[in-house]
Parts: sequence; C-alpha cells; structure tokens
Amino acid sequence: MNIYSLDDSKNNERDFINHTIKLIIPEIEASGLLSPKVIKILNDAISYSIPNNGNAYDIFESLLVWIESAALKEIKFKIQRVSSVIKTNDSSDHLPDFTTLLRDVQVMSKEYSVPFNESEMNAFSTSLYLRTTGMTIQADNLLTVIVNGLVRRIYLDYFKVRFAKNISLLLLSRSSNDEDQYFEYQPKAKRGPRNKHYSEVVRIVELTLVQYPDISTYSLSNRLHVHLSKHRDAPSIQTLRRWVQDIRDENNQIPQEPYTRHFKLIHE
Repeated sequence: MNIYSLDDSKNNERDFINHTIKLIIPEIEASGLLSPKVIKILNDAISYSIPNNGNAYDIFESLLVWIESAALKEIKFKIQRVSSVIKTNDSSDHLPDFTTLLRDVQVMSKEYSVPFNESEMNAFSTSLYLRTTGMTIQADNLLTVIVNGLVRRIYLDYFKVRFAKNISLLLLSRSSNDEDQYFEYQPKAKRGPRNKHYSEVVRIVELTLVQYPDISTYSLSNRLHVHLSKHRDAPSIQTLRRWVQDIRDENNQIPQEPYTRHFKLIHE
C-alpha cells in the first residue's frame, strides 16, 4: 500500500480506500469477512495512513460503510441457507409447531454458522412462523431488524473495537521510550476480569492450536460458540473472536494457508 502518498488530496485517499477494498474482496470470498487476512489488511491500511498524512478516521469510516454492505450480503446468504432447509409446513398444510420450528432453527443455524443469540434465534423462528401464516410483510420487517442487529453486533462493533485497539497501539508505541517493555506488559493487561468461561476458552484454544495450528480464527471461534451455546451466559461470537485473536497475538501464533477445515476442540 505504500505506493500512495496520502497528502491533502481527496483523490489519493479515495484511491487508497479502493485499493484496500480490492485486496479484501478475494479474502472475503475465500474465508469470510472476519478472516484473519481481512483484519490484517484493514489494520495495515490504518497503520499506513497515520504516518503518511492520511486521515485514519475518515479512511476507517469509508471502509466501514463498505464493510456494512459486505456484511449484509454475508449474513443474508447464511440466513437464506438456513431458511431453505427448514420445513415450515407438512403435507396437510398445517401450521408448524413453533417449538419444533425453534429446535430446527437452533440445529441449522449451528450447521451454517449463523451467530444468533437467544433473542435473535427466537425472533428468526417467529419470522418463519409469520411467513407460514401469510403475514409476509411482518415477517420481512422482523427479518430486517434481525439482520441489521447481527451486522451491527457481529461485524461493525467488532471492527470498531479493532480500529480503536490499533490506534491505541500505534499512539502508545510512538509515545513509549521502551516499546519492548510495553509489549511485554500488554498481555498481562488483557488477562483482567472476564466472562467466567474465559479461562476455559483460553485452555481449549491453546490446546487446540498445538494440534491444529492452521485453523482460522473465524472457524475456531465458531466452533467454540457451538461448544458453549448450552450455557445461558455464554460469550457472544464477537467476544470469542476477540479472545481467540488476543490469545494468538500473545503467543505470536499466525495460521498458514491453506487453513485446516476439519478439526475438533481439544479439552485436555
């Protein structure tokens, strides 16, 4: 990306943003919007913009608009896959039992990695039920709320946290006279009070990565989300992705492509 000189020219800034998006698109197609390579490309773009006279905040906001559009496509595609395999009426055209419908949604959302929380899963089941009764407008309106909520919770909030973290690291590394001391201290700062499942997640992630070092963060956090979903206070998929990435950062553990697709969580 250092082919760009991010001076006061808006054209240069726009070209820089477009170039970043071009780098991201094939990685999304290969591994999804939250893949480690997409995150690295975005981090590199922000890191490069600061010392090269770019407005990091404006660049990030422009990229975030594009990310939101890509996230909408990704979530809608996953939800459509779930909808297409759930039977909403039997041969006699009776309305489905809502409890059965909810159970099917729980199973298939895990199968297709749709990161519903409990309220979203209930709402999605309700939208399917409404559609079977002919209330398609209400079903579509409810589905729009669900999709927008998922995009905000899983994608936008996650990238905002990563952006803030990246900016903080850059500013601190500039102001510190001893970068080695700062980075040695940083892992300890991450180990503060957490969700009660944090220690279990750390243990499982570290053991699993010993045996399967090339799992993507996206796949590993999805598998952890399924594993912990039986707990009512389970951490969100967004939180799990942040934890997995933090653990990898602390251990300098970077997966190599092609990513391992078939693996199991190691508990002990």
